[in-house]
Amino acid sequence: MRIAAASIILLSALVVIKGDAIWEKLWPQQFWQVKVLELEGYEKHCHWRLKSIEWELMKGRMELTIGVSEAEDKARCLGMDHDVCVAKAKERALLKLKSLAHEESQARSAYEETQRALQFAKQKLVSFSDQRGDSAGKVAFKEIL
Repeated sequence: MRIAAASIILLSALVVIKGDAIWEKLWPQQFWQVKVLELEGYEKHCHWRLKSIEWELMKGRMELTIGVSEAEDKARCLGMDHDVCVAKAKERALLKLKSLAHEESQARSAYEETQRALQFAKQKLVSFSDQRGDSAGKVAFKEIL
């Protein structure tokens, strides 16, 4: 009983110290199953973030057109300088679009990187599920100690 308790404490300490490396060596199939689930969730998050930014970009382009039209109307109604009003409206809209384009680029990169990581994790899961069993985990545990 004491040996089992000591083994559990030792294993817990090793997991805390070495984290994922221990888990991957002892239970590779479960490790990669969890990684696949984590990455699938993150991939969905990245996908919807990217779609949201694409929507904001489309909306921003429409606002650019509308903003220029409104600036032209405002300039006519108030007798202001047409070119100045239109230039200011364009400048505001273009700054917003530039910021959104940068966000879209970052979101797209994160999404693509997540897809690559997910593909890798799925390949690892398939390879471990085909060839590893409980005895492999025991051998890996001995190697760690």
